[in-house]
Amino acid sequence: MLTSEGGGISSVSFGLAQALSKLGVQTTIYLSSKTQRDLITVNKDFKIATLPVLNYPPKSLWFLARYFRTIPTMLAEYDIIHAMNPELGMAYTLSRPVTKKPFLTTLHGSDRAYLKAFLGTPIKNWTRSDFAFHVLELPLHEFATKRCVAKSEKVIVPSLATLNELEINAGFDISKFCVISNGINFDEIDDKGTCEYLGRSQQNAELTMIYAGRLFWMKGISYVLEAYSVLRKQFKNLRLRIFGRGPLAKHVSRFVGGRGLSNSIYFGGFLPHERLIEEVKAADLVFFPSLYESQPVFALEAMACRKPVIAFDLPSTREIIQNNKTGLLAKKGNLEDLCNKASHALGDCDLRHRLGQNGYEYVRKNHDWNNQAKKYVEVYEEFRN
Repeated sequence: MLTSEGGGISSVSFGLAQALSKLGVQTTIYLSSKTQRDLITVNKDFKIATLPVLNYPPKSLWFLARYFRTIPTMLAEYDIIHAMNPELGMAYTLSRPVTKKPFLTTLHGSDRAYLKAFLGTPIKNWTRSDFAFHVLELPLHEFATKRCVAKSEKVIVPSLATLNELEINAGFDISKFCVISNGINFDEIDDKGTCEYLGRSQQNAELTMIYAGRLFWMKGISYVLEAYSVLRKQFKNLRLRIFGRGPLAKHVSRFVGGRGLSNSIYFGGFLPHERLIEEVKAADLVFFPSLYESQPVFALEAMACRKPVIAFDLPSTREIIQNNKTGLLAKKGNLEDLCNKASHALGDCDLRHRLGQNGYEYVRKNHDWNNQAKKYVEVYEEFRN
């Protein structure tokens, strides 16, 4: 499995590999990383091989330049090659005529849809690296995606929304595409204690809402901060906890300091995943106002923790969140609607409990990695030599 370090793609890759190992499928993740080269044994059927590359954009070109000649040898012992990141998979496809291995690709979104969402956000939230990645590097991203799709026996996407975007925006023939939703490792979540309904209300206890994710334009961190400023006027005991790092980290710090909110906003930076799950379980409301997603893993994890999630109404979030049943959906980019939905949830403890329980039941039924991994195995078996 070829993937990159950090972010949602990495989370999906590791979750799938862990679940495959439970099924006895020997899996190695080849991880594009800024660290030194190493081989890590997670268990007898799951290994991680880190492949160091320059930590400067465009990283995919540095990976290609360094490994396209040697990657056939690295992957020669495997039955199936699965590119979770098409820009790393591109390195394999350039050597594939020699290796003759079944090749699959997972696509986590449409490059054109990413670009459209990026151009629709305020310029003040852009960084030079964002502009370079989404605009200047677009031809590279599209070439890698088209190359991997052309060379793949099967292309996997996590949602119907992504499938529709790729058909419309990229013009792909989707006859060899299939949808397998992202999964959640419930063993890991269940190990971190319970999520009991405490019957708390805003009159007699502190309320906490949480945001976790990369701090950049796409994840909507600016909406979280602005919404909190509004909601705190109504809920004096409301606290916000932010976890993540990224190019807007200084913006978050300036906001907290400039508004004198250091006593009510906790900015924790990066947290190991097990600690993050503990934080989610201690929260009352999870904020996820992302402006583009293929299928948000963190939202699924929060639902698996029986926590109410409020998100923007996107085609992908609409697939996992039914408004006012398994979570709350606000109009995309509409701060007023976001605040109204959050206020409704913060003011109604029974509603939070109902949304959290319904969300848990949905995710347990549809997004357990133990079940999703079996669907991947069925696809792998189609092409195993």
